[in-house]
Amino acid sequence: EGDSTIDQRLALINRQREAVLQQLKQVQDTLDILDYKRWYYETAKAAGTCDIPKNMSETDIPEKYRAVRKRAKGLDIE
Repeated sequence: EGDSTIDQRLALINRQREAVLQQLKQVQDTLDILDYKRWYYETAKAAGTCDIPKNMSETDIPEKYRAVRKRAKGLDIE
């Protein structure tokens, strides 16, 4: 339909872009959780028990995992 549909096509592209951005956020959130869990279980393995990372204080957790840990605890996935 040519130039008469530019606005509609632009709107469609914008909607698709937003959907992809949401998917990227979900994938990044999942990757963050997996990275935290990897750190958690590597720490547990080195200590010989899950009690060590489970009972660490907030300041003992690497900074990049602190927010993820809070989300993980809210989801009860440790």
